[in-house]
Amino acid sequence: MKRTACRILVLAGTVLGTGPVRADYPVVPAAPTAAAPVYPNLLIEVGADFLNSLAHRTDSKSDTINTNKEKIRTVGTQVTNIAVGVQTVPSAGYGHIDLVLTGVTNAHTDSQRGRVSLGNDVRISYCSRKAIIFDENGIRELPARTQPHLDMNHLRYLNADFRFPIRPLVKRIAYRAYNKQKPQLNAGIVKDAGQQLSKQFNEETDKQIKQINERYVKDFRAPMVERGVFPQRLRILTSEHQLGLRALLNDPTGKPAAFSAVPDVLGWPDLAVRVEESMPNNFAHVIFAGKTFTGEELDDEFNRLIGPFIGAVKTIESGDKPFTITFAKERPIEVRFYDQKFKITIRGEEYTSGTNDFDAMDTTAIYKLRKTDTGLVAEREGDLVVYPPGFRPGVDRLGALDKSLQQLLDRKFAKVFKPVFEMKEFKLPEAVASKDVFVTTQIASDNGWLTLGWRRAPTQTPAVANQR
Repeated sequence: MKRTACRILVLAGTVLGTGPVRADYPVVPAAPTAAAPVYPNLLIEVGADFLNSLAHRTDSKSDTINTNKEKIRTVGTQVTNIAVGVQTVPSAGYGHIDLVLTGVTNAHTDSQRGRVSLGNDVRISYCSRKAIIFDENGIRELPARTQPHLDMNHLRYLNADFRFPIRPLVKRIAYRAYNKQKPQLNAGIVKDAGQQLSKQFNEETDKQIKQINERYVKDFRAPMVERGVFPQRLRILTSEHQLGLRALLNDPTGKPAAFSAVPDVLGWPDLAVRVEESMPNNFAHVIFAGKTFTGEELDDEFNRLIGPFIGAVKTIESGDKPFTITFAKERPIEVRFYDQKFKITIRGEEYTSGTNDFDAMDTTAIYKLRKTDTGLVAEREGDLVVYPPGFRPGVDRLGALDKSLQQLLDRKFAKVFKPVFEMKEFKLPEAVASKDVFVTTQIASDNGWLTLGWRRAPTQTPAVANQR
């Protein structure tokens, strides 16, 4: 239960619309202009079955009972068996999942009051649900709702420590009193069990959710807000089958978004990502446009942004002359997704190497994407293309300085844009606490969109389904 909340990915979406207009008004006011739909440029889906596998656990706990309440001394043992899972709850305004705890407690007790003693066997089953809400500000919780049920309260024995003939009389009185109070006793057992379970459920999740929110703000939201790359729109949604994130990072220059329809995801993968090329391009504009980086600073930025996906990046070698790049003010790094390929271009407005100054030069790499049995391969088409902006190969000619810079950039960026990248089956980070191995189900790049899907091996991919 303690790790359940931190194992669940958060995600989102939105719908815009207008209200109805009555047709029987004597004067019909002009209908308001409907707001243009706002589409995301990043969509992530996490399957409900996978979420449940992350959260699912079973536990068994044995406790001793030793109480003294209202002059009744009770001793014994109880054994509790629980199972925890999650269910996604359909919601278009925010993410909503229910943590679901089911369990059974069996208690074996012996009680004594004065000279009267009795033994009971009690079994209580219960189901407790706790709503967890996700939005762009983090996670919040609602109090647990527990429904306990008394399955059994069996009286094993009832004894009275009196001599005959008083003992039978006392036992009859004790039985009569017990049977009379049994409904009240049963109600008290059920009430206490429900309150105790809800309290424990709330206490355990409260601490975990607080830690998750602190990490979310410190490690994710605050750094992105500080750098100006936190999405302007971030929405969470849940359906019966998925939890999804819908994010929109606007063009920093104020240009309106214009991209093709969101592509479909094949089947029902455990994880799916759809990213429109404007997302990485807008991100890169904020980070790089018009800014100057030394070689070491550029390596640090590359390693921070793409190192986790392609491995360590190092363009600087021992003995290299000091190097700087000043990125172009427009489209400093541009990505395009098309025809099962992706193209990436680095645009530098000015360069320095040692004491030499250089003018603008663009470096482009084109990769062909191919799905494999377990992953994907990105294979570079030919060499890097390194030319000044607007240069026409075969028509224009490079000067000596341009050729020198061309060779320098080809050598440096060839260490970033390697001939082949291969992604095999993978595991999620340790923080997710999943032992599953993921294999690729879909790799598609076209019309400005990159679509990726993964499933847990060896689950089979179902038929095509529209998940937009």
